[in-house]
Amino acid sequence: MNFVFDMDGTVCFDGQTIDKKLTDFMTEYLHHSAQHQLIFASARPVRDMLPLLPKSLQDCHLIGSNGAMLYSELKPQWFQTIDKADFSYIREYVYQKKLDYLFDEQWNYSCVGETLMTLRQRLDSHKQAKNLPITAVTNPVKILVSNYLNEQEVLADFSSLTVDCNIYPSERCLDVTRKGVNKASAIERLLGESDYVAFGNDRNDIKMLERANYGICVGNSQEVSKIADRVIKESPEVIIEMLREIVA
Repeated sequence: MNFVFDMDGTVCFDGQTIDKKLTDFMTEYLHHSAQHQLIFASARPVRDMLPLLPKSLQDCHLIGSNGAMLYSELKPQWFQTIDKADFSYIREYVYQKKLDYLFDEQWNYSCVGETLMTLRQRLDSHKQAKNLPITAVTNPVKILVSNYLNEQEVLADFSSLTVDCNIYPSERCLDVTRKGVNKASAIERLLGESDYVAFGNDRNDIKMLERANYGICVGNSQEVSKIADRVIKESPEVIIEMLREIVA
């Protein structure tokens, strides 16, 4: 069976680590098993997924930036960049509106803004990338925008672009990918019609959970839990028990 895990809020609860008991279980019973395949799918780019994973799991399939990139065995397989005209529009938009932003390229990035301080604490934690001036960004795969006054106004202003937006109301930010790019579409591109079990916790996981053969909501998000096949607590031990139940 293919097992797909979101990271933040699903298996990582502090923004910095995944419980060793859980990663040890994943390594032994999923990644090293001939019967199973382990995939991580995150809003983070792969650059920021790797620091969460022990070396034993870094060669898994890693779907980053909400489906805009795939690494396998630590090698990039593909990137889906935002259309240049859309990127130019958004770059001018954040400049004119004085918004905070994070433009992620294939590896480097451009990040500005006080409202993104929490995010910046886990951004490029291994210091392997460059924080570029926005004028040096050429091919972003994902853009995050924050510090706006009216969420619906931003969505309306972006509505004519060939992009998809994920809204995070509690953080008062939204991220942007190329239209049709999301975790579910990336999983389909990777696995074709193969079955998979998915674990997620946030609205950017909904399509992935809906298309999974078995979708598990970790935590109490009402929006996510209503479409999931199962809802479990935010606990490494509970996730391990859930996995034992599935692989038994």
